[in-house]
Amino acid sequence: MNHSAHDTHLFRFTANMLALWGVCGNAKCRRARACRGDVCACVARKALLVPEGAREGVKAMIEGRQDGAKFDAVQDRAYDDVEALLNWRETVERAIGASKPLARKLLARTRNAPTSAA
Repeated sequence: MNHSAHDTHLFRFTANMLALWGVCGNAKCRRARACRGDVCACVARKALLVPEGAREGVKAMIEGRQDGAKFDAVQDRAYDDVEALLNWRETVERAIGASKPLARKLLARTRNAPTSAA
């Protein structure tokens, strides 16, 4: 299936926010801490390995961006889901031995999130 550049950007954002590289069998992805393969296929296959709350957290962030909301407003609206996402990312980062978990820092930079939902 062909995806537009915007769709690919949205899938890449989703894959990165869900830290799918942490559950990927591709060593290149784990080393880069980002999808280095077909990101659209990766999201389709691997997203279900992530807790539902974390997936909902990414969805809330994308929808919030569509509405023009700042991160704090999204977190207020979907606190449990955003916290589930933060906790998932921290779990993945600890599992791979990250010396400085990036989850909260990365989520604070979501002002560049894509503007349409998956």
